[in-house]
Amino acid sequence: MPETTGGRAVNDLESVLLAAADEFLERGYDAARIGHVATAAGLSKSSLYHHVEGKEQLLQLGLERALAGLDECFAAARDEAEPGAAVRRLIELVVEDMTDRARLPFVALLIGVRGNSDIERSALERRRRFDLEFAQMLERAQSVGAVRSDMTPLVLARLCFGTINALHAWVRPDRHGVDQIRADAVRFVLAGLGHDSRPEPTG
Repeated sequence: MPETTGGRAVNDLESVLLAAADEFLERGYDAARIGHVATAAGLSKSSLYHHVEGKEQLLQLGLERALAGLDECFAAARDEAEPGAAVRRLIELVVEDMTDRARLPFVALLIGVRGNSDIERSALERRRRFDLEFAQMLERAQSVGAVRSDMTPLVLARLCFGTINALHAWVRPDRHGVDQIRADAVRFVLAGLGHDSRPEPTG
């Protein structure tokens, strides 16, 4: 089912996905009801079915919103030639993504999945691939002395992401000074990595 048929359709779909994420987070996926999602999105139940086929597709699309954001973060970090700069760039971007007001419900949905369905297991597998890619980035940074080398890259990667993922549980961009929180979070994570912020040699 296409996601876009003009501006109105895009807006309606986004409203539906946000309402679904909130519903899943509040009630749990199994207890969530399509009717509640439709009401929260300001649509009739029949109108909602013009956008999605049911709860499974709502879950899949909501998780994809969060995963697509991580894809973009990693793509941007890959453009950095120096290992230390790539690590810093990724952390900055992931912290920003995890605290973006429009994305928080989807981020929370992704972090909460437990692998109870094929859709959730697929999302978890993609998250594991992100862990592995970050670990590879950290290993390259270790090889040039840009981050601490007394811990394995995969442990470092998971500790970093664990710290960053926790932000979604308490950061409220409409109430908190989110720019300062982001700066503090980046500084905290980089300090834990023993990140060397000095320019890396180019030759």
